[in-house]
Amino acid sequence: MRAPSGPPADEAHASGADLTWEPRTSKKHPEHTIYPYLLKGLAITRPNQVWCTDISYIPMRRGFLCLVAIMDWHSRKVLCWRPSNFRDTSLCVDGAGLLRYMQAAHVEVMEVTAPDRHDRRKRGKNDDLDAQNAAHAAFAGQRTVTLRSRNGMVESLRVLRVCRKTAVNARRIALQMIQATIIAAPDGLRDQLRQMTRMQLIRFLAALRPDLSTYRDLEAAYHISLKSLGTAISGTT
Repeated sequence: MRAPSGPPADEAHASGADLTWEPRTSKKHPEHTIYPYLLKGLAITRPNQVWCTDISYIPMRRGFLCLVAIMDWHSRKVLCWRPSNFRDTSLCVDGAGLLRYMQAAHVEVMEVTAPDRHDRRKRGKNDDLDAQNAAHAAFAGQRTVTLRSRNGMVESLRVLRVCRKTAVNARRIALQMIQATIIAAPDGLRDQLRQMTRMQLIRFLAALRPDLSTYRDLEAAYHISLKSLGTAISGTT
């Protein structure tokens, strides 16, 4: 995105001045910290000497998809990558498979178990300070533990537990949306559905066959919405 600087186009044309264009792609926020470039003057001559990572945002129909990739600076090989709907720490560290790759390369990985609470009380909570304190603690061997291998039965149970937790949350949200939709539904439909138990309601909604071409009708729109929610819940039961 480029924005013109200087006088407006009409004034510039009348005065004979040239329009100047200033790129705005690298404008930094005044409150953001500028960190030193640690690779300046460093000769990178072998693989696994320096890794780099970056997060890209892929535009989707609704919102963006985060894509993190980790590359080897010398060979330009993509070591691991992962897309995600959320931008958090696990996306960059655990989600991208970095831990498994480093363990396969016989690189010791340490985890800082807790932040420096004494420093937090003095200078307040700050992500930059927490990252610096975590690096100091890792080098000093304080509050660190060696991560377990992320393969075998432990990793399998973790994956199953995460999937089950996600499905339970999705089911709970869908049930809440069904109750909210029933409350706002027309009187006849609301009175019919409020007499059912939860399982009867789910089975009834999943078995609905609304005519999608009648979505302009209010009651038909409620039938279509409830059918979608009922199908979603029956699929996670």
